[in-house]
Amino acid sequence: STGGGVPSGFEDLPVQAVAHSSARRGTAKNLTRSWQTMPQLTHEIQVDLSRVEAHRKDLNATRAGQGLGKVSVLGFIARATCQGLIAHPQLNATFTEDAVLRWGKVKLGIAVDTQQGLMVPGIVDAQNLTLPALADAIGGLAARARNRELTAADMRGVTFTISNAGPLGAW
Repeated sequence: STGGGVPSGFEDLPVQAVAHSSARRGTAKNLTRSWQTMPQLTHEIQVDLSRVEAHRKDLNATRAGQGLGKVSVLGFIARATCQGLIAHPQLNATFTEDAVLRWGKVKLGIAVDTQQGLMVPGIVDAQNLTLPALADAIGGLAARARNRELTAADMRGVTFTISNAGPLGAW
């Protein structure tokens, strides 16, 4: 959508449209121009994940005894992301020409590298899933992406996307 209407693929999601003020519209225009014409700066920080890793080790030992798959660090990142999006709904949103569309549910996109290129399928109602359920959903979605089993519905209506930087040495 080019205006303030709901974009194609998002029609089934609850949404709150917050109209832009003239100041917000002007700021967005200037930031967009800046993004397109100026060099960008990134910032990195180190985060101590030792407590997460200890919990993950215990959880995976329990799951192995139950015949279940492992929970990766990405599962923890996904769960924290969902909690953050619920606490800060302005981040689970789409910026349109006329309004910010705040989505009432999280369809968490997971970037998956496949033979066909990068795919971003989503997990419906990710905000309602427990850590193990979310980790299982991520694994299932990634496997379906790599096996070319995704549907159009899997790819539609993603409200926020994360990527697994673990293979690149991030954790």
